Amino acid sequence: MATVHYQKMHSGQLIAYSRYGAPNGHPLLYFHGSPGSRREIRNCDEKACALGLQIVSMDRPGMGRSDFCGAYTLLDHARDILEVADALGFEMFSICSLSGGAATLYSVACAAPDRIRFAIDVAGWAPVAEHTALKSSMAPLDQVYLWIARHTPWLFGSSFRLIKWASASPTRLMRVLSKSLSQADRAWLGTKDNMQRFQESLQEALNQGIAGAAVDARLRYLPWGYDLADISIPVHLFHGTDDIFVPHSYAVWKRDRLAKARLTTIPSAGHLEMMDRIPALAAEVIFGSSMEKEQSS
Repeated sequence: MATVHYQKMHSGQLIAYSRYGAPNGHPLLYFHGSPGSRREIRNCDEKACALGLQIVSMDRPGMGRSDFCGAYTLLDHARDILEVADALGFEMFSICSLSGGAATLYSVACAAPDRIRFAIDVAGWAPVAEHTALKSSMAPLDQVYLWIARHTPWLFGSSFRLIKWASASPTRLMRVLSKSLSQADRAWLGTKDNMQRFQESLQEALNQGIAGAAVDARLRYLPWGYDLADISIPVHLFHGTDDIFVPHSYAVWKRDRLAKARLTTIPSAGHLEMMDRIPALAAEVIFGSSMEKEQSS
């Protein structure tokens, strides 16, 4: 089990993180899903080490072992992440996210574009509150959450109580997630190790209670506080065609909105299974792009 490290912010808040992969490898900050925890990619240690990556996976406020901090914005948390990067001695680094972690990835890209080598958005969420084109392709349940985020945010707690209850049992989890699972995700969760890892990440995310996860999720359904069109750094998007949690159309929209974006579509891939692809996708971007630069110089 990876060691849990803590960084004290200037505010006094503690941010928890774990490190995976090569101790002196290329620094990659990883932002987990919503809900999720730093343990989401705990199985990537050997892969990351072999690929020359040093992955730092942080718990967001109120999830995992990071302190709950009440109300905050996406850009507030981006500044916390930069404090952790400073403490680790990362002057330059890459960033990667899965699912709801995309809101964090773009916040960091917006806050510190001069420090980021590569940004990698895997099966990522989009700013649904601000764009009609995104709302129209949302799943019915997400449309409910969008309304709740604006009008009755306290109701977010109910959904996370359900998730916490379901995380105790593979049978419960499959029942709760049934309408959101593609065939690829069903197959992925059908293996004992993957199901156990997914359960553990959810249980860790909610170990302090539901408040942190509820605040985190609501932020993803509200305006993000910046426009993706203003992000100047190159972003590499990877998205499966069979993703039900986050439609592939979101990746297409982001590719067209971002100033510099490249979308790689993965046929027949779902959502949860993308966790296992992250080290290889990140290495493809980081070291593949580096080699391209060397060859063209």
